[in-house]
Amino acid sequence: MILLKIAQEKFSVLLFMLISLFFLMPALQDVHPVIPISPFIFFIILVLSLRTGSLKMRIFWQLIVLVVIGFFLDLILAFTTASLLEKVLTVCVYGIYIMFLALSIGMIIKKLMDEEENAARIIKAGICGYFLIGLLWAVIYSFVYWIDHVNLSVYEVGQIPFFYFSYSVLTSLKFSGVFPVTTWAISLAYLEVISGQIFLVIFVARMAAIFIKRQKISR
Repeated sequence: MILLKIAQEKFSVLLFMLISLFFLMPALQDVHPVIPISPFIFFIILVLSLRTGSLKMRIFWQLIVLVVIGFFLDLILAFTTASLLEKVLTVCVYGIYIMFLALSIGMIIKKLMDEEENAARIIKAGICGYFLIGLLWAVIYSFVYWIDHVNLSVYEVGQIPFFYFSYSVLTSLKFSGVFPVTTWAISLAYLEVISGQIFLVIFVARMAAIFIKRQKISR
């Protein structure tokens, strides 16, 4: 009964998974060469993200099918050695991840603007959205680096450098060993900062609106 109640708290489950990802990332980097865990992590996050949206069941399951396809393509990519097939699968997997993460962020922004949502759910939705923005840009940076290694200067092979670089840019910190080199990569970093700030403005404005509304009701 308790597990069922927890499962119904969609944003709480998604937030827990996103926070867990932070702690699991270093371990995943070491295990990934042997066991491809990243596809499972992204699959779970994308499914949980889609659950937070007010989608019609038909559309929801159609999107889930696409996520499952992306999951299996990512699994195949982890074991494939054919050069051409690897390139095709890589583009498809990155495309699916970027598309669904962007869609999830869009649905969360829509939730933030929903007048019927309560303050607690708005707060959890806002935190989840901020985490997802960082994750989205981490995938984008990884894709940009895959297209041409000249775009970014990376100190270590793997996904962790892009993960930390994305959140360093998003939070305006400078604790990262990844540096944008080309104009294209630098522009993407600026765009991430701007998108993160815009999201925070929307989130803070929504919380302020809730506070003002409650003050009026209490009078």
